[in-house]
Amino acid sequence: MRRKTWKLSACGTLVSPTLLAAEPAGQEGTVHVERRIVHGPAVFSPDSSEWLHQFSWHGSVKDGTGSKTGYLGDTKVPHALNFQVLRLMPDQMYISVRDVRTVDDANLTVHLMIFYELCSIEQMLDSTNDMIGDFVNATAADVLTFASRLNYETLLTETSEFSHVENFPILSSRMEQVGVRLNKVVYRGYSASAALQEMHDQAIARRTKLRLEADAAKEEQEKRAMELRCRSERADQERELEQATARHKLAVAAMEHEQEVRMRDEEFRATIENERTRHAEESKRHREMLQLQTAQQDAAREAEQKKYESLKALGVDLTQYLVALAAARPHSHVKIDSNTTPSLHLELPTGSMERRGKQP
Repeated sequence: MRRKTWKLSACGTLVSPTLLAAEPAGQEGTVHVERRIVHGPAVFSPDSSEWLHQFSWHGSVKDGTGSKTGYLGDTKVPHALNFQVLRLMPDQMYISVRDVRTVDDANLTVHLMIFYELCSIEQMLDSTNDMIGDFVNATAADVLTFASRLNYETLLTETSEFSHVENFPILSSRMEQVGVRLNKVVYRGYSASAALQEMHDQAIARRTKLRLEADAAKEEQEKRAMELRCRSERADQERELEQATARHKLAVAAMEHEQEVRMRDEEFRATIENERTRHAEESKRHREMLQLQTAQQDAAREAEQKKYESLKALGVDLTQYLVALAAARPHSHVKIDSNTTPSLHLELPTGSMERRGKQP
């Protein structure tokens, strides 16, 4: 009998059930089957009592070939993947959840990309016959549950939540049951019906136009505000410059005034000092003149006293002498020298009469 030889790829794993025709005591005709997993790379040739496990999973069909990863917007169909060698490396696949209904009855298709890694082959074989189909159904359940409580506008504003693993509890639970680890979920967009998409595009266009107009108006207002702010800052700077100039002029004027006052004070002090010096000199001269006059008067009195003493020693009656000296003297004296008695008419000068009338 000819034996078939299987060559595994570097990441391939063959699952081969083995038929053992053992008949334990008390169980005649009982057949015991056990599973054997062969990890590659290796060359595998099944025995006559062994056969290979045939996987038949959901997948995407393109050009007549089934694909586990698929493409954006594809449709996963049953039994599209038929293979015997199982890949254990981390993998990813596109999932498009159709007929997603919101509260306001909007019909959408949500496109996702799931990154996962098979961790336990035994657990997967014991828990499911179609791992990809389980993932598609669990993802659809999570998306439908999430969208059923939101309206169309709210769903569009919260589409980023589709990229959070915690929003896929059913998918995470199912993957954990089949021995697969969910690494990441990526939101790839959505699609809607032509009419709804057209209305949404028109609404987006209107909102974009309004936002652009609002942005233009805001920029215009900001430009005007900036111009006003610049004018205000320039006016403040000019005012500060004028104030600084005025303060400088006032400071210069104050310094000039202070210098002028100081010069006046110095001149005044110099004048006062000169006046004091002159007054001191005049006072000194006056004192000296007074002293000189006093000395002269004392000398005159002393000489007069000596004169009177001399006259008294000569026997002159000082009383009569002094009376004679004190007698009033005439203002005019007319002397007539003639041997006969003349007949005269005298006219005194006017000034002499006035002076005589003024005498007491």
